[in-house]
Amino acid sequence: MKAVTRHDAHPHIAGGGLSPPPPKWRRDIMRWYQINGQFYPSVTTVLGIIRHPYLERWRGRLGNEEADRVLAEAGDIGSRVHDACEAINTGREWYAQDAQTEAMVLAYQNWFKATVKRIVLAETPVVCRTYRYAGRLDLLVVLKGDKLPTLIDIKTSNNIYQDVPLQLAAYKYALEQAGFRIKRRLVVHIDKQEPGRLTTIEYQEHDRDFNLFLYALALWRHFQGNWRPRPEEITKLEGVQYVAGISA
Repeated sequence: MKAVTRHDAHPHIAGGGLSPPPPKWRRDIMRWYQINGQFYPSVTTVLGIIRHPYLERWRGRLGNEEADRVLAEAGDIGSRVHDACEAINTGREWYAQDAQTEAMVLAYQNWFKATVKRIVLAETPVVCRTYRYAGRLDLLVVLKGDKLPTLIDIKTSNNIYQDVPLQLAAYKYALEQAGFRIKRRLVVHIDKQEPGRLTTIEYQEHDRDFNLFLYALALWRHFQGNWRPRPEEITKLEGVQYVAGISA
């Protein structure tokens, strides 16, 4: 059962108030969302079941200690850029601590002003009760020239991996369960190796990508077994705003 049927109607919004900022998660733990005492794994946690041979070879060449340092530095840059992009998405002022971040965020701001007609959702948790997973989308917007919303994820990593369209497909399905009609899935890639350069990637195989996500979800649940989340891995959604389909 869907909460609404028209793309321009209000979706089912559970809870009230504003969403808190996402916690700064460590890379060595999973992420879970807690809703009414039930735990939902995050989409990115589920997709962690997929190996990235390129990263494994890179880590093998570099060594674990140096690889951890490089990843931590890249994560810091990514967090600064994402925080500033979030401010743009939500109509707040932003600032940059360094020239690299400023160039990257200005590229995004220019793209945003030239491309986005209307914001539908920004930095919003979404929940799929049918398959029991959750996540936090970056942006759902109507682009100039379009009538239906586009789902957008912002990336600053050096590479866009093959599990990214699966991530977007999972968010898309959850939003559609809540009554949204979504036309497109898009990655906005802000290049940190060449600050100021921005590219977009569109994924059009919606059903295929979602089916692949479901395969990953089944594998993840098989290997996860009866393991329960630790307190530091949990984001509680009780009392905050999130989007979910109405359960049957």
